[in-house]
Amino acid sequence: MAELEVLGVAFVVPGHIDMTTPMGRMLAHFLGAVAEFDREPIRERVRSGLANARAKGKRLGRPEAVPILMDEGLSLLEQGETYREAARKSGVSVSNLLRARRKA
Repeated sequence: MAELEVLGVAFVVPGHIDMTTPMGRMLAHFLGAVAEFDREPIRERVRSGLANARAKGKRLGRPEAVPILMDEGLSLLEQGETYREAARKSGVSVSNLLRARRKA
């Protein structure tokens, strides 16, 4: 907001916030503080939940591609198929094929 002010731009939400007045600036700062306060407990709960899941041995993230399907996709690439065609025919994503090809 300070950068906009330096450039001579006034931030106004008609009927709600007018950053050109002291009351509007106070309201914007207050709303920002409330939003930040609201976000912190959410972040803490998410981190706690992830740590709890890891402690219980749960695997987080996307599941790995099925190796048989990956091998099929890679062999299709070697036969001259495009990444898109090989991904569609083998049932894996293009990004997984790219990643597997880089590893090989």
